[in-house]
Amino acid sequence: MALTVANNTSAAMALGELNKNSNRLSKDLKKISSGTKITGAGDGASEYAISEGMRSMIRALEQDIQNSKTGRDLIKVAEGGIQCIIEELRTLKELAINSANDHNSAVDRATLQKEFDQRMANIDDIAEETNYNGKLLLNGTYQYMLEGSKEMGLGTALSSDTVTTVNTTPPVVTTTTSTSVRTSSPVSNTTRNTSVTTSATMPTTGTTEGMPVTTTNTVRTTSTTGPIASSNSNAVTSRNIEEDENTVTEVRRDLTTTNTTNTTVETVTDTTTVTTTKVSTIVSAEAVTGTSSASYRMITNGMNSLTEGGVWKFADDYTGTLNISVDNVTILGADTTLSDVYIKDSSSNLYLKNVSISNTQDKSAVAFTGTEGILHIIGDNSITSMCTPILNPRNLEKAIINSTGNLSILGNGSLDILRTNTQSNVEGGLNALHYGAVIGGNYAETCGDISIGDGVSLNISVVYKYLGGFGFGAAIGSGSDGQCGNISIGSNTNINITRPFETGDRPDLAISHQGAGIGAGIYGSCGNIYVYSDANLYIHTSSNLSPAPGIGTGGAASSCGDIELFSGVTYDILTECPILGVDSVFIGAGRNNCTCGNIDICKNITQIPSYTNDSASTAGIGKNTDTSTCGMVRYKEIERYEYSNDADTTDPSVYETTVYNVTTETITTTTVSTTVNETKTTTYETYTEIREDITTSVYEKKELEVTRINVPLIIHTGPKANEELRVYIEDMGPEALGILDVKIDPREAAIKALGKIDHAIDYALDQATQMGAYISRLEQTEENLVIASENAQSSESTIRDADMAKEMMAYTKDNILTQSAQAMLAQANQSAGGVLSLLQ
Repeated sequence: MALTVANNTSAAMALGELNKNSNRLSKDLKKISSGTKITGAGDGASEYAISEGMRSMIRALEQDIQNSKTGRDLIKVAEGGIQCIIEELRTLKELAINSANDHNSAVDRATLQKEFDQRMANIDDIAEETNYNGKLLLNGTYQYMLEGSKEMGLGTALSSDTVTTVNTTPPVVTTTTSTSVRTSSPVSNTTRNTSVTTSATMPTTGTTEGMPVTTTNTVRTTSTTGPIASSNSNAVTSRNIEEDENTVTEVRRDLTTTNTTNTTVETVTDTTTVTTTKVSTIVSAEAVTGTSSASYRMITNGMNSLTEGGVWKFADDYTGTLNISVDNVTILGADTTLSDVYIKDSSSNLYLKNVSISNTQDKSAVAFTGTEGILHIIGDNSITSMCTPILNPRNLEKAIINSTGNLSILGNGSLDILRTNTQSNVEGGLNALHYGAVIGGNYAETCGDISIGDGVSLNISVVYKYLGGFGFGAAIGSGSDGQCGNISIGSNTNINITRPFETGDRPDLAISHQGAGIGAGIYGSCGNIYVYSDANLYIHTSSNLSPAPGIGTGGAASSCGDIELFSGVTYDILTECPILGVDSVFIGAGRNNCTCGNIDICKNITQIPSYTNDSASTAGIGKNTDTSTCGMVRYKEIERYEYSNDADTTDPSVYETTVYNVTTETITTTTVSTTVNETKTTTYETYTEIREDITTSVYEKKELEVTRINVPLIIHTGPKANEELRVYIEDMGPEALGILDVKIDPREAAIKALGKIDHAIDYALDQATQMGAYISRLEQTEENLVIASENAQSSESTIRDADMAKEMMAYTKDNILTQSAQAMLAQANQSAGGVLSLLQ
């Protein structure tokens, strides 16, 4: 039988498996080494296409993010320029306000105008030069409304055709020099100042014209800039419209010129300002004769001092302490009674006219702190001191009218003084204790001489009601434990002193007036007491304890000097104790260790009989008890002595005189002219490209108006064609701001300028706000783009990224299978070789 060698089928099968395993192993190794499960379209055609599309989207989003950032930077440049313009506008407003103030001279305003013009030029420069990558941002190129944008509405275009031409010129190097002379029209400003003064003599009247005064100011400035590299594009659109009966033919020419220029500019400017001022003065006078009131100034609430003399008037709501440090002050009363008003005068010659005061504090209503206090009484005046009940036994230590030095009260007016309390019937405690005099010294203090001048009318009432009223100070003289100098009562002086006994429904309560009517308070002292001819005295004092004399010492341990009443004096004096039946003398020493000097009384004095229970007294004159002492009581022959203490009856608030009302009118005419000589040399190398689009369109006419929007600044912010931000930036030049023709010289122009500058500031702030809105929108857009990019990358990663654990398992499996196939192939080849060995 024949020997046949068949095909090696097992080797072929092993070789096939080896090839398949090797291919899979190669793919596994590629996935593991690249980290992606889709390494080509063969690994998954649809997944590969989707992944590549996402990669394109991711790159587009990354570029959009970059566009948003650069767009934001661009708008920030515009915003920065606008902020600079706003700052310049604020400075312009400051200059206008300064120029509007009349403390400036014409030269000052001219200087302010120069700075104003330079600031205006700065605004123009900012508007013309602010750019980003060569794009001018603030010159109106990207303003919202196209200039002259109103046009007749048209229907559907019947036909339209556009012809475009582009022309690029070769570089051109040129040098130009120009000289310009600008002379402003003379601006004249005339001011009239009219003043009316009073002159005692007839002034010289007429018109006086001063010689014109010319002031010339020349300023020379030189500036050089360059080389400056700039590139800009300007688009100009013009239209020519022809209409027939039914159609409108529009020929629109869009001309875009792009210039790239290296420029060197040298400018020399000479500015000469000539100011001519002419002053004319017209003086006229009118004689005025008669009596009139002096003008007064108001003492308003809150004022606490007067440092200027003259006539003053209390405001109706005034309260507080008024310090006076100047002589000859006249104070007019308010139209109502004032509460808690206290006057302290460190000088002298104080005039009170028709003053009405009601006080509640232990302060002197009028206090003189100098060495000489002179109080002039004019008209009807009143002072009320109202005490509220307290338990302090020394709650009223101040005199109502007090002086640390000599005190004089002059004038022909009247002064009513009331010291009282507000207490009803109260058990226990003390109500009102008066330790100071009414007129004179404070408690335990010293007062100088007291003089009441000729013709003064004084009405003093001390009324204590109910529980515990004690008047320890004199009505006129020293306070308790104090002392004063001589007391003089002038001729024709009327003094009315009343201190009644009022107990209400408690007659057992103590009401005591132990200070003299005129003289010393208890435990006090005074000098000599003089009552001059024709003086009128009315002194009535009642109490239920120890009363003091009408004229003389206080109630206990007090003293006074000599007492002398000259001829013609009329007196009505009553001092009594109706409950205890104890009276004091009318004139002399009081009870309990008081002393008095000699008492001299002229015989022709008119004495009105008064009641007394003291039989020991001689007609109510001398000493009260044996514990007191008195000098000689003498009745002299007729002796007249008229005393006025230089009484001043002049009312400073009223005068009669002949004066001239002098009217002075000053006419000042200021003429300002400015001449500007400017020489400008410009050297530039220019590359120019001109693109002209001529569009001819035929429209059907329609009665309609539309608004044409300008071409905006486009910032592309998305991966699609229509995803963009259209930015409009208005013109920020002086003309657009409405301040191109604004001046601040003269003053009237400065006043008008304020409104225009305010409008310009509002316009600029509106644009700054718009820029801020654009920036905010771009920031939000950038955040959205970042989120979109992150999500797209995550999605693309899900599609393409390999599962490394799974791929390593596949790689290991295919590697083992490949090695096994190699072993099987080798085994199959050995079996075939065994058969061939049989033929040997």
